[in-house]
Amino acid sequence: MRINYIKYAEHFLKLELMKANIEVYQNQSGDDAFSFIVKTSQGIYHELHLKALVIDKGNLIKIAKITLPQPKENLWIAVVMITKKMDCSMYLIPSITLIEPSKYTFLEKPKKQLFIGKLM
Repeated sequence: MRINYIKYAEHFLKLELMKANIEVYQNQSGDDAFSFIVKTSQGIYHELHLKALVIDKGNLIKIAKITLPQPKENLWIAVVMITKKMDCSMYLIPSITLIEPSKYTFLEKPKKQLFIGKLM
């Protein structure tokens, strides 16, 4: 049986957000820039762009900048990392931090790739 890691990451993300009392709506607009719209308990709406990564311990995590939407105030990059044992972890990164990345979190590389870090 072939595992669909994107669907697995989508379900994991939705469940984690719902546990935090955040309403989650699937993007039905056809706009690939974001995957979900979320509404916080304060009534604030945000867009989430999902990136699912299958990882092994010690791997470098990298996301090509070209695959990310243009940064804006209410857009977050939802990075869901899945191990071969199907354990998941999630990071929400405000897209505006990608305009001027911190040298400790994001590193620029010649091929316009964004390195998130090395897993321990």
